[in-house]
Amino acid sequence: FAETFSNTPGLGTLLPFGRFFNNVVATAYQWSPLAAPQQFFKFAKNLYTKEPEVTDMDAFARMLVGSTALRLAMDYDNERQKKNLGVYDVDVGGGTIVDAKNTFPFSLWLAAGRVLNNIRNGEQVTPELQQEIGTQLVVGQLARDAQFANDINNLLDVLTNVDEGARAASVDGFYKVGGNFISGFTRPLDAINKTFGFAMGTDGAKDVRQAEGMNVFTQSATKYVDNIIEAFVDKTDSITGKDLEVATRSGEIYDPNPFARIFGITIKPGRTATEKVYSMAEMHPWTANERTKIPAYDKAFNGLVAPMLEVYTQELLNDPRFKQATLTQQRGMLKKRLSDVKKIVRDRMEKGYTGGQNTVLRRAAKAAQKYNKETTREALRLMKEQMGITGSLEDLTYRELEMFMMYADYIEGIQEEVGKL
Repeated sequence: FAETFSNTPGLGTLLPFGRFFNNVVATAYQWSPLAAPQQFFKFAKNLYTKEPEVTDMDAFARMLVGSTALRLAMDYDNERQKKNLGVYDVDVGGGTIVDAKNTFPFSLWLAAGRVLNNIRNGEQVTPELQQEIGTQLVVGQLARDAQFANDINNLLDVLTNVDEGARAASVDGFYKVGGNFISGFTRPLDAINKTFGFAMGTDGAKDVRQAEGMNVFTQSATKYVDNIIEAFVDKTDSITGKDLEVATRSGEIYDPNPFARIFGITIKPGRTATEKVYSMAEMHPWTANERTKIPAYDKAFNGLVAPMLEVYTQELLNDPRFKQATLTQQRGMLKKRLSDVKKIVRDRMEKGYTGGQNTVLRRAAKAAQKYNKETTREALRLMKEQMGITGSLEDLTYRELEMFMMYADYIEGIQEEVGKL
């Protein structure tokens, strides 16, 4: 069924590579204790009735070997945890860390070792770790592909309303989906593209959320050939875009060794204290990033958080109580530090200590979080009709944002009074 679904034109975009999906799940089953009941039954039955078939003996051997390998995975994971390495981090010597994610079956073996160790030690199997197991079994990929249908539904919903700002955002989302589809045809050039970027110093990660209109499509569609194009033409906003800012690392985000990627090996840059602590707490580093409806605010906020969070997490690494704490306690301590840092940054942005533009962006983000999309849409419509002010929240000035919040509060007040009738 999975392969038929995958081979059907159109439906294949939701579940690509159906045969690979089946093979991954089947292999994980055959080389694990999950196959023990079936194989023991068949082996015992054939032993007393006739000579076991070669295929049955091979299947039985695969189950035994795979089950034994899980114990070795646990021992290997213990060694890596002593170095504060993440689920897929592999130390190949000389301080070089290789990211082994999505290298089935090795990556699944690494994740399984971490899961079994957590169970043996009485620690919780975190939601992030559960997600990683699903991802390595391709289930995670299936869930992300199925999200495509929700994106289309959201697009159709917003295209029919009168909120021009939301409409533009949805069109940008559509451009991104289309650009990602086109980029798939140039995926084999990624290693060469990164080599060009490394040689020219243009391989920094870009923030597509900062792009607008056709630039979203262009940046998404050229992400595997952008450095090659820029080697022959000058940098342009439509391709280059703006640099990505993350909360776990200050400065430019780039591939430290694009030459290794030619051979399918992903080398990780030297880890920051924040990244080490997130590995120890088995939390995804990207969850530290701010994610609101205002991309420009997120970029500014993450850039301010990163250096402060590095100081706070280094204190955790130096604290014996953190190293000796349970996984649950470590996660709680890290979340508390992250919450403290973000609160400090928000306060500084609101008070203007980080620049006037950041204060405006902070105000826009608060407005976006405070009101639902219906209230936002109606307030922007009234501002356009009565004041001639157009644009999305991040386009408004500080004074216009104050005006927007007055309109939004007025609309919510009316809705509340109507609800009491």
